[in-house]
Amino acid sequence: MGGLTGLRIVVTRAAGQAEELVRLLGAAGAQPILLPAIAIAPTSDDVRLRAAARDISQYDWLVLTSANAAGSFLPLVDASASRPKLATVGKVTRARAATFGWAADLTPAQFTAEELADAFDAMPVAGLRFLMPCGDRARDVLPQRLRPRGAVVDVVEAYRTVMPEEGATLARELFAGGVPPDWLTVASPSAVDNLVEAVGPAALTGVKIASIGPATSAAVRGYGLAIQAEAAEHTVAGLVRAMERSL
Repeated sequence: MGGLTGLRIVVTRAAGQAEELVRLLGAAGAQPILLPAIAIAPTSDDVRLRAAARDISQYDWLVLTSANAAGSFLPLVDASASRPKLATVGKVTRARAATFGWAADLTPAQFTAEELADAFDAMPVAGLRFLMPCGDRARDVLPQRLRPRGAVVDVVEAYRTVMPEEGATLARELFAGGVPPDWLTVASPSAVDNLVEAVGPAALTGVKIASIGPATSAAVRGYGLAIQAEAAEHTVAGLVRAMERSL
């Protein structure tokens, strides 16, 4: 049996994206509980997103910070268009881009927007044009780092993150009464925000929280909650290892 044997662990990833974490938790002996705290919804400005895809050849860099951004934006790009260089955050995003025939020119070793910004710090960016299709709640780390150095950064909403009603209902059942689960795993600030909106931060104080990385941990701490495990490698495998190490 694995190091998490018998523990009830909540998985808050979106439906269709939770399979790998559920599998890894099961292999470690845990009892995964699916609670989708995020659903991916279409952008509220489809006209602007399609215009950005049509104008892709005007950019020097395309920056994708999530697999959802890759999946929402890349299918809109004409295959015959001249392509900019591609920067991705994380190997999952890089792999998702590859399914559409895009090879990443830059992926930082640590899967964070800060690390990508650090990589661009080593390059001359003045006058270069960057396109960032991203979620409606994306952080503005890269624009804040690139624009003062003379780069032009266009941020376009590629998708929205919403709380599914079934997720909100299950969250209230799990955390608002009875015996809470042993662990709550969170893989994005949006998941944290949606979960807290559903049940309030006080309801989460009785459960250990495992985070996929610094940005998600910051969101958790912003509600006065503690992190018991944070993934060193910002992947679902790293998330499981962090929980095992914390025992």
